[in-house]
Amino acid sequence: METSTTLCQYCAAIPFEKLANGRHVDTTRFSLGAPSRVEKSAEECTFCRLVMDFALSGLRYTHRLSWKSRPEVVLFWRTDRVHHPGGCAGFQLISSFDKFLTFISTPGKLPEHSFHHAHAVSGQVDIPRISKWIKSCNDNHKECRPPLSSTAAFQDIFPGLEVLRLIDVEENCLVERQAHVAYLALSYVWGSVANFRLTRINRSELMRPGTVAKFWNRFPYSIRDAIDLTRKLGVRYLWVDSICLIQNDSDDLKRGVNVMDQIYENAWLTVIAAHGHDANAGLPGLQPGTRQTKPSPQSEVRPGITLGQISSSSYLLEQTIYQTRAWTFQEHTLSRRVLYFFPDQVIFTCCENECREICNDDTRDQWASGRPMRSPLLASTLASWHTPARFYSRILTQYTAKSLTNSGDILWAFEGIMRRFSQMMGYRMMQGVPIGSLDFFIVFFGFGNRIRRPGFPSYSWAGWLGTKAIAYRDETKLNIWLIDRTWIIWYQRGPDGAVSPVWDPAANPLFLIDDPKFEGYRERCPFTSPIAGIDTSRTRPSAAVPAMRPVPSYPLLQFWTFVVFLKIEEVDVFYADGILVGKDGVHYGPVHLDGFEETTLFDSKSPLEFLVLSEADTDLDSLRRFAPVIGRPDIWNYYNVMLIEWNQGIAERRGMGQMLKEGVHQSFEPGPVWKEIILG
Repeated sequence: METSTTLCQYCAAIPFEKLANGRHVDTTRFSLGAPSRVEKSAEECTFCRLVMDFALSGLRYTHRLSWKSRPEVVLFWRTDRVHHPGGCAGFQLISSFDKFLTFISTPGKLPEHSFHHAHAVSGQVDIPRISKWIKSCNDNHKECRPPLSSTAAFQDIFPGLEVLRLIDVEENCLVERQAHVAYLALSYVWGSVANFRLTRINRSELMRPGTVAKFWNRFPYSIRDAIDLTRKLGVRYLWVDSICLIQNDSDDLKRGVNVMDQIYENAWLTVIAAHGHDANAGLPGLQPGTRQTKPSPQSEVRPGITLGQISSSSYLLEQTIYQTRAWTFQEHTLSRRVLYFFPDQVIFTCCENECREICNDDTRDQWASGRPMRSPLLASTLASWHTPARFYSRILTQYTAKSLTNSGDILWAFEGIMRRFSQMMGYRMMQGVPIGSLDFFIVFFGFGNRIRRPGFPSYSWAGWLGTKAIAYRDETKLNIWLIDRTWIIWYQRGPDGAVSPVWDPAANPLFLIDDPKFEGYRERCPFTSPIAGIDTSRTRPSAAVPAMRPVPSYPLLQFWTFVVFLKIEEVDVFYADGILVGKDGVHYGPVHLDGFEETTLFDSKSPLEFLVLSEADTDLDSLRRFAPVIGRPDIWNYYNVMLIEWNQGIAERRGMGQMLKEGVHQSFEPGPVWKEIILG
């Protein structure tokens, strides 16, 4: 620990004593000057040195360059318990929302609001202390408790599941239950190590008492540690996917995956192995000698007043392989309460509180008002969400940044979340897309180069694979936008050729209720052609369509809409984007290109075909580099347009852009035209 208390003139002006003792201060904004000044001052100033380490630790090279380019370094003193790790006060750097500089205290030395780092983390976790955290949650937080009522029917809790298999850590075997009992659920990264798996052949053997000990050395370390932890916490049962779902039985796997949301939501506790890159990472600190502790940088800025760095659990997760995996996403998202095992500490979070090894225990409800739910998808919170479709789009933005070993699992690994949102929004999903607001979810932007995912439609987010997340527009009044700014009557064509409406208002009585929670179509406005003489009245699908070979296994979208032909110029081969250009040579908006490196479409200098999908009021923030070209947009002055490429009678998405409405008058031949589309 830094012991010098030398401070520069900027830092000497910060009232550390008042802040440490919770007293009123005249300002909570403290400027340390330009980054270059802070760097130079860090040679002598204790606090500048601490801020430098705090600001740059864990940052990538590009972020370090961004640090140097900022006009000044500003710290904000925050006292709201909602935003801070552990719920106490600290300094926040404006660009580091998940990290804080906070006062390190010892019991009784500083006020209760500054309790961080009072506990030195030992080489082994304190099981009685963890039990205390969970007991406090169980006793005081109703929303965190799983429904263990004996009156609840098994099928109501786990619909479609015949039995719930669990590891009985007392009998040391696999058991099958048709009642909800208290159990731990393990969430971990499988990785490439040999993982012990339940199969049709070894199922009977594993159900004999004592067989866990027999196969103990064949279990990866994360599962061994989870079994040991379950015993130490005094719980009898543990659920682990590889041992509780029959891995070579597709029907059993499907039943289990279909209730994955319920399995994790109804667990007594979810244990997350947020360490390492495979199932042999273990739970650091559970066994002697399995973790090494190192304190974060800290400095004594005034005699007896020491500050150190603390990071939120979400920030710590961002540094892990665990956070990059798609299968673990819904496990983490849906759990009511979680015990994270990080390399150097254990953190417990629930709907109401957060407890850490490195902090004094504070088991009061931290977020009594406006609290951020640990799991936003809990059944008890669904009624409070008035914008579920917009929230679903944010979940998709997070999920599409994750990676899968088997690309074809993209919807399967998301099944529980899709079902939950389907129930919340009042309508079904089609290929991961909510059908009641299809116009909104079909307009997604895939930044960077994306390639087609085989077996999934191009109109769905699931049909594209990339290293970056997708993004959606933030329509604040989605229902009004769907009524006033969209017009397409969507039909779906199945593999058998049968055609039916995607959305049937008569089949969705919830939408007769004037409740903004149910976001979706109530009525549609017809499209009025901006060019005289073009008939846009036809919306019904044609019975006869061009031959399609092979016919995809997923449903196709069949519909009529306005079509224009534009060129793409100024293509950026690294960002896979460009600018839409009309026949007058004017730039009419930005476009992001999909499958940029897997098609010759973009090699052509000829006009390309764009579907006019809906109206848009402005361009995305991420497209600001085009603002000088297209000017300042007026409200509803744009169309959302999809670039398509025809493949054996089926159109496929090849890009998404926004076009100034005037662009329709500058379409190349043969547009503009009202045209029927079959989109796959």
